[in-house]
Amino acid sequence: FYSSHSISFLYGANTTSNYAEIATQIQYNRDYSSDNAPGCVLFASRDFTGIRTEGLAPYLKSNSFQNLALQPTMTFKSEYASDPGPVTNLTLSGSTLSWNGYNNMRYAVYAVPNGITPGDDVSSEYLIGNPYSSSFDVRGYTSGYQLGVSVVDRYSYEYKVTWLGSSVTIETLPQTTIETPSDGS
Repeated sequence: FYSSHSISFLYGANTTSNYAEIATQIQYNRDYSSDNAPGCVLFASRDFTGIRTEGLAPYLKSNSFQNLALQPTMTFKSEYASDPGPVTNLTLSGSTLSWNGYNNMRYAVYAVPNGITPGDDVSSEYLIGNPYSSSFDVRGYTSGYQLGVSVVDRYSYEYKVTWLGSSVTIETLPQTTIETPSDGS
């Protein structure tokens, strides 16, 4: 469920106190939603950066949307989702984090402060990037943070995070040989 907030009332009263009202509505949606408020819609988007609502976008960026976020998972496309496996060869050289990835995939790059144990379900507050390439500039996060990368497919399904310094083993199963009975039996 994506709660919709009309911003048309700003046309006649484009003020900081009205921006605060919208931010309050967004927070109420987060606080009282039964599905963790995966997002909200501000209507009409054509006016979001226009002169009639000038100032709203920077206000919300500073007060309601400080953290990056992945796009919501397209659960209605679940039959197309397929885990390609984790990224491999995660390395840090200077301020460049790089890895071996997959074609046509995005990645979620995380920086979790030391002292916090990261898991597979990482909070978006630690998301620092969502690149399509298999490298990312982590300047400012090379010391005091645990760095991790996960694969995000085209339907926004996110898969297992690989953490820098962890060893990822891709298990190859032995080849199966099918034998048929002799003499047609």
